[in-house]
Amino acid sequence: FPDEFSDNLKHDKKGILSMANSGPATNGSQFFITLKETPWLDGKHSVFGEITIGQDVVDSLGLVETTKPGDKPVEPVVINELNIIRVGGAEEISFNDAMMIAEEKEKEKQAEKALVAKATAEMLANDLAKAQEMPSGIKIYFNEKGNGVKPIEGSKIKMNYAGYLKDGALFDSNLEEIAKKYNTFDHRRADGGGYQPISTDYSKNAQLIPGFREGLLMMSVGDKITLLIPSHLAYGERGIPNLIPPGSDLIFTLELVGIVK
Repeated sequence: FPDEFSDNLKHDKKGILSMANSGPATNGSQFFITLKETPWLDGKHSVFGEITIGQDVVDSLGLVETTKPGDKPVEPVVINELNIIRVGGAEEISFNDAMMIAEEKEKEKQAEKALVAKATAEMLANDLAKAQEMPSGIKIYFNEKGNGVKPIEGSKIKMNYAGYLKDGALFDSNLEEIAKKYNTFDHRRADGGGYQPISTDYSKNAQLIPGFREGLLMMSVGDKITLLIPSHLAYGERGIPNLIPPGSDLIFTLELVGIVK
């Protein structure tokens, strides 16, 4: 079920109860209790409580022998007694009711995302109506011409990008504001620097899809473009499972930020 984060609930001390998961919105019945403050887990695991009595028991659990790899207790550890003290005046609801509320929230998010995609599709279509079509079939529109130099072929450059399907659906971007706009922002990616300009080769031999490579080689530092790549110059009939449907034309917005020294 979905994550629930609050700025007031942090992994800021030992004894914090938090949901275990394998990624965004993958919560189930498993939870963990911190043995020290773990701020790097904020925004990744949902905090729902803290130990008020019995922290010494939790500390002792942290000392039991565990398997390597796996970090599971060699001997089973069983909770014989657990008392839950509710804080706040929120009405208690059943799991089914909670799931219904979560599903409604998800529907609202999807509806908001659809509106964003529709507006984006219209914006991209307006740009591409003014685009120049190249002999290969790609279309390129310069949203902004920079004053920078044209990189030497074979050099490395830094760029920002956002990739869309023709209906305005976002499939990837290294721009934090766009990820947040589409509600796809990933804290793990942010922690790894995934929302910074990326480096790639400015070369005819760059390991990029052909249409992307062709469009990139037409850019100078500071340029911002909208680029339409027909399917046969993108991922063709194979597509990318669960991301890009087979036979999809792609639209990218690109900014050539600079040359890697």
